[in-house]
Amino acid sequence: MRKNHRKRGTVMSDKIALIGAGNMGYAILMGIIKSGCCEKSNIVAADKSEECRKRAASEGVLATPDPAVAVSGASLVILAVKPNAFDSL
Repeated sequence: MRKNHRKRGTVMSDKIALIGAGNMGYAILMGIIKSGCCEKSNIVAADKSEECRKRAASEGVLATPDPAVAVSGASLVILAVKPNAFDSL
């Protein structure tokens, strides 16, 4: 089992890509933001729904309709989409 060697209270400077900003993705996004583990400027949320992108952007993160843009340069990619949506990514 891999141990996390990050010290408590440190802020991750790596880019996080969140693919899917619907209900599940938004909940994950809010958990990341509230934890303070990452600067909002290092989070990119991708969703095909303009409404979901607007909601994510209102939290101070970059929002895009293109998953390829979100994952470019990301150290961590979180998939928060329903299984039937994988083929459309």
